[in-house]
Amino acid sequence: MIGHNRHLTLTNGLKLLGERNSGTSFLEGVLRNNCDVKIFHSIPRLTQQLAPREPNGPFPRGDKGLAAREAMLDHQHYTFVSEYGGWKHSAPDQRFSDTFLATHNPAVLIIVRHPASWLLSMHRNPFHTLVHIPREFSSFVRQPWLTAGRDCVGRRMFDSLIDMMIAKVASYTRLLATYENSAIIRYEDLVQDPAMILNCVGLETKADLLETLPQEDSRRFMRPRRRVWERKKPPKNYRENAARASYDLLEAEDKAFVLERLQGSELLELYPDE
Repeated sequence: MIGHNRHLTLTNGLKLLGERNSGTSFLEGVLRNNCDVKIFHSIPRLTQQLAPREPNGPFPRGDKGLAAREAMLDHQHYTFVSEYGGWKHSAPDQRFSDTFLATHNPAVLIIVRHPASWLLSMHRNPFHTLVHIPREFSSFVRQPWLTAGRDCVGRRMFDSLIDMMIAKVASYTRLLATYENSAIIRYEDLVQDPAMILNCVGLETKADLLETLPQEDSRRFMRPRRRVWERKKPPKNYRENAARASYDLLEAEDKAFVLERLQGSELLELYPDE
């Protein structure tokens, strides 16, 4: 795939992009702890002052403020896209190119995750979701998917979540083809050998990089988590999980469905069915 592990020029800083549950926070944590590079922010978190409270505002009362929060996050993305590229999970659309890239000329690093692992993670952790999440994974991957406005994928409703991801990866491919100072990496490669992958794309790392990484739960890298004895579930070794990434993680019918949807997508170049 064009731009895969491509060397970057980092003089003007770095913008990170990637879908939810694809390793963007892990990548940012690795960079901030091990590399001397300016990283452009994502959109700021909603403060109590900014977050609309139910029942104020023209938002449905039954969704406990979900529509209001998501609408405010959409607003923040469009407010800050020219300043630092907006939401890191957004597709790089024309506004991103015209107002951010053309002005700041940063390097852009995109991270993607194996489609099967990503879908399973989205089912467990459906961040910024505007649709009902079925308990059964098979129903989840087949139901229509409503995006947030700041996803910037050209339309709001898709036949399924994997179709939304295909559209987002297509936007990454267009950027990689037209903006030379951009690269795409695979999450699985990064967690297995972070120094090699980062050096490949032009990022110099500290000699003790591996010592700075979490041993089991990668989410502990970016924000404090509950103590081990307070967790409901034991931590999982994210490196072992990444090494097992495969379409065979899915049930046979779900695997066939996902691979059928992926036909013609650049994702199959990065993650062929082997």
